[in-house]
Amino acid sequence: MDAVLAGRREGGDAYLVNEAPAAITRMIEATARLRRAAWFAGNLNDAELERIENAKHLGYVMGEFSGRERANIGRAITQGEALSSQLLLMLGNFRGRVESAHGMLATFVERESVPVGVRDAFRTVEEAFFRRFQETRQAVYQAGMQGQAYPGPSPRGRGHHDPNAGPMPQRRTIPAWAGAPGG
Repeated sequence: MDAVLAGRREGGDAYLVNEAPAAITRMIEATARLRRAAWFAGNLNDAELERIENAKHLGYVMGEFSGRERANIGRAITQGEALSSQLLLMLGNFRGRVESAHGMLATFVERESVPVGVRDAFRTVEEAFFRRFQETRQAVYQAGMQGQAYPGPSPRGRGHHDPNAGPMPQRRTIPAWAGAPGG
Protein backbone atom coordinates (compact mmCIF):
# COMPACT_ATOMS: atom_id res chain seq x y z
CA MET A 1 0.00 0.00 0.00
CA ASP A 2 2.83 2.40 0.87
CA ALA A 3 4.46 1.91 -2.52
CA VAL A 4 1.17 2.50 -4.34
CA LEU A 5 0.42 5.65 -2.34
CA ALA A 6 3.96 6.95 -2.83
CA GLY A 7 3.62 6.49 -6.60
CA ARG A 8 0.28 8.33 -6.67
CA ARG A 9 1.23 11.67 -5.14
CA GLU A 10 0.51 13.90 -8.09
CA GLY A 11 -2.80 13.49 -9.90
CA GLY A 12 -3.03 9.90 -8.70
CA ASP A 13 -5.98 7.68 -8.21
CA ALA A 14 -8.18 9.41 -5.61
CA TYR A 15 -9.71 6.07 -4.60
CA LEU A 16 -6.34 4.64 -3.57
CA VAL A 17 -5.42 7.71 -1.58
CA ASN A 18 -8.78 8.50 0.04
CA GLU A 19 -11.06 5.45 0.05
CA ALA A 20 -8.96 2.27 -0.03
CA PRO A 21 -7.43 2.74 3.44
CA ALA A 22 -10.92 3.19 4.94
CA ALA A 23 -12.18 0.04 3.16
CA ILE A 24 -9.20 -1.93 4.43
CA THR A 25 -9.82 -0.61 7.95
CA ARG A 26 -13.48 -1.69 7.79
CA MET A 27 -12.38 -5.19 6.77
CA ILE A 28 -9.87 -5.36 9.64
CA GLU A 29 -12.51 -4.19 12.13
CA ALA A 30 -14.98 -6.81 10.86
CA THR A 31 -12.34 -9.50 11.33
CA ALA A 32 -11.67 -8.25 14.87
CA ARG A 33 -15.41 -8.36 15.68
CA LEU A 34 -15.57 -11.92 14.37
CA ARG A 35 -12.56 -12.92 16.48
CA ARG A 36 -14.07 -11.35 19.61
CA ALA A 37 -17.45 -13.00 18.95
CA ALA A 38 -15.77 -16.41 18.62
CA TRP A 39 -13.83 -15.77 21.81
CA PHE A 40 -16.92 -14.83 23.82
CA ALA A 41 -18.99 -17.64 22.31
CA GLY A 42 -16.47 -20.18 23.58
CA ASN A 43 -16.49 -21.69 27.04
CA LEU A 44 -13.22 -20.51 28.53
CA ASN A 45 -12.81 -22.03 31.96
CA ASP A 46 -9.07 -21.51 32.07
CA ALA A 47 -8.05 -18.12 33.51
CA GLU A 48 -4.57 -18.30 31.96
CA LEU A 49 -6.07 -18.96 28.51
CA GLU A 50 -8.31 -15.93 28.97
CA ARG A 51 -5.29 -13.78 29.88
CA ILE A 52 -3.48 -14.98 26.75
CA GLU A 53 -6.50 -14.18 24.57
CA ASN A 54 -6.72 -10.73 26.14
CA ALA A 55 -2.99 -10.16 25.52
CA LYS A 56 -3.44 -11.15 21.87
CA HIS A 57 -6.29 -8.65 21.58
CA LEU A 58 -4.14 -5.92 23.17
CA GLY A 59 -1.42 -6.73 20.63
CA TYR A 60 -4.01 -6.35 17.88
CA VAL A 61 -5.04 -2.95 19.32
CA MET A 62 -1.42 -1.76 19.40
CA GLY A 63 -0.79 -2.92 15.83
CA GLU A 64 -4.06 -1.62 14.44
CA PHE A 65 -3.97 1.85 15.95
CA SER A 66 -0.26 2.39 15.40
CA GLY A 67 -0.98 1.43 11.77
CA ARG A 68 -3.82 3.94 11.57
CA GLU A 69 -1.56 6.65 12.94
CA ARG A 70 1.15 5.74 10.43
CA ALA A 71 -1.29 5.58 7.51
CA ASN A 72 -2.72 9.03 8.25
CA ILE A 73 0.73 10.53 8.70
CA GLY A 74 1.83 8.80 5.49
CA ARG A 75 -1.12 10.31 3.62
CA ALA A 76 -0.26 13.80 4.92
CA ILE A 77 3.37 13.32 3.91
CA THR A 78 2.55 11.98 0.44
CA GLN A 79 0.08 14.76 -0.22
CA GLY A 80 2.39 17.41 1.27
CA GLU A 81 -0.22 18.54 3.78
CA ALA A 82 0.32 20.14 7.16
CA LEU A 83 -1.25 18.37 10.15
CA SER A 84 -4.61 19.98 10.87
CA SER A 85 -6.00 20.25 14.39
CA GLN A 86 -8.71 17.72 13.44
CA LEU A 87 -6.09 15.24 12.21
CA LEU A 88 -3.95 15.81 15.31
CA LEU A 89 -6.97 15.04 17.52
CA MET A 90 -7.60 11.80 15.62
CA LEU A 91 -3.90 10.86 15.77
CA GLY A 92 -3.88 11.53 19.52
CA ASN A 93 -6.84 9.18 19.90
CA PHE A 94 -5.00 6.47 17.98
CA ARG A 95 -1.82 6.95 19.99
CA GLY A 96 -3.75 6.90 23.26
CA ARG A 97 -5.18 3.50 22.39
CA VAL A 98 -1.69 2.21 21.50
CA GLU A 99 -0.20 3.45 24.76
CA SER A 100 -3.11 2.15 26.85
CA ALA A 101 -2.80 -1.33 25.33
CA HIS A 102 0.98 -1.15 25.74
CA GLY A 103 0.63 -0.41 29.45
CA MET A 104 -1.65 -3.38 30.00
CA LEU A 105 0.61 -5.67 27.98
CA ALA A 106 3.67 -4.50 29.90
CA THR A 107 2.03 -5.80 33.07
CA PHE A 108 1.06 -9.08 31.38
CA VAL A 109 4.54 -9.88 30.00
CA GLU A 110 6.09 -9.58 33.46
CA ARG A 111 4.10 -12.60 34.64
CA GLU A 112 6.25 -15.62 35.41
CA SER A 113 4.09 -17.83 33.16
CA VAL A 114 4.82 -15.73 30.04
CA PRO A 115 7.42 -17.44 27.81
CA VAL A 116 10.80 -15.71 27.61
CA GLY A 117 10.45 -15.42 23.80
CA VAL A 118 7.25 -13.38 24.17
CA ARG A 119 8.85 -11.21 26.85
CA ASP A 120 11.92 -10.58 24.68
CA ALA A 121 9.79 -9.79 21.62
CA PHE A 122 7.76 -7.31 23.66
CA ARG A 123 10.95 -5.59 24.82
CA THR A 124 12.02 -5.36 21.17
CA VAL A 125 8.74 -3.53 20.45
CA GLU A 126 9.38 -1.16 23.32
CA GLU A 127 12.89 -0.37 22.08
CA ALA A 128 12.03 -0.06 18.39
CA PHE A 129 8.62 1.60 18.53
CA PHE A 130 8.46 3.49 21.81
CA ARG A 131 12.09 4.65 21.92
CA ARG A 132 13.92 4.74 18.56
CA PHE A 133 10.87 5.37 16.34
CA GLN A 134 9.55 7.95 18.82
CA GLU A 135 12.29 10.39 17.79
CA THR A 136 11.23 10.18 14.14
CA ARG A 137 7.56 10.42 15.10
CA GLN A 138 8.20 13.61 17.08
CA ALA A 139 10.17 15.16 14.20
CA VAL A 140 7.38 14.32 11.73
CA TYR A 141 4.70 15.80 14.01
CA GLN A 142 6.78 18.94 14.58
CA ALA A 143 7.27 19.46 10.84
CA GLY A 144 3.61 18.75 10.11
CA MET A 145 2.33 21.17 12.73
CA GLN A 146 4.65 23.93 11.54
CA GLY A 147 4.02 23.35 7.84
CA GLN A 148 7.68 22.52 7.21
CA ALA A 149 9.23 19.79 5.06
CA TYR A 150 8.84 16.38 6.60
CA PRO A 151 12.07 14.71 7.73
CA GLY A 152 13.62 12.03 5.59
CA PRO A 153 16.15 11.85 2.80
CA SER A 154 14.58 13.49 -0.22
CA PRO A 155 15.82 15.59 -3.09
CA ARG A 156 12.15 16.31 -3.90
CA GLY A 157 11.42 18.39 -0.80
CA ARG A 158 8.11 18.84 0.99
CA GLY A 159 5.52 16.17 0.50
CA HIS A 160 7.96 13.34 0.04
CA HIS A 161 9.36 10.86 2.47
CA ASP A 162 10.98 7.61 1.50
CA PRO A 163 9.02 5.00 3.53
CA ASN A 164 12.11 2.78 3.65
CA ALA A 165 14.45 5.49 4.94
CA GLY A 166 15.41 5.79 8.56
CA PRO A 167 13.39 4.17 11.33
CA MET A 168 10.08 3.93 9.40
CA PRO A 169 10.37 0.13 8.81
CA GLN A 170 9.87 -0.28 12.58
CA ARG A 171 6.14 -0.16 11.83
CA ARG A 172 6.26 -3.94 11.31
CA THR A 173 7.67 -4.52 14.80
CA ILE A 174 4.36 -4.51 16.68
CA PRO A 175 2.55 -7.13 14.59
CA ALA A 176 5.69 -9.30 14.55
CA TRP A 177 5.84 -9.70 18.33
CA ALA A 178 2.65 -11.80 18.36
CA GLY A 179 4.44 -14.54 16.46
CA ALA A 180 7.28 -14.77 18.97
CA PRO A 181 8.26 -18.24 20.20
CA GLY A 182 5.77 -19.33 22.84
CA GLY A 183 3.26 -16.63 21.83
